[in-house]
Amino acid sequence: MVFLKNKRLGRQTVAFTNPPSIAAGSCVVGQKEGEGPIGHCFDKICLDAYFGESSWEKAESSMLKECFELCCDKLGIPPRELDMIFSGDLLNQCVGSVFALKNTGVRHFGLYGACSTMGEAMTLGTMAIDGGFAERVCAVTSSHFCSSE
Repeated sequence: MVFLKNKRLGRQTVAFTNPPSIAAGSCVVGQKEGEGPIGHCFDKICLDAYFGESSWEKAESSMLKECFELCCDKLGIPPRELDMIFSGDLLNQCVGSVFALKNTGVRHFGLYGACSTMGEAMTLGTMAIDGGFAERVCAVTSSHFCSSE
């Protein structure tokens, strides 16, 4: 029988043996976010709320796909070099994420955390890395103001 060191420090606190770091990040937003006080912090501000698409749902998927590709470009790797993607959105059955990431060839885990999706994605990605199940993961989430209403 093999006993592993318990990584739980308390009921809600864990310690990572090999803490991962954030290697790259990107953010794609709409016009309203771009006009806000942190507008200068975003990678891309799209003035068209439809992101060039024919529906709000397609717009959200397009926004997420562009953000994912920007992040991979910043890191300097093709998507196929990722081990896993943890993502979610506020659409039914993570449809925005699925269509945005379907051609990456990377294992994709759809998350249903609503407002907690980004925190959930980063936590699960961190656990996958620390547990030795992955070396590189991507945490992605999206929320389009009209597709989620």
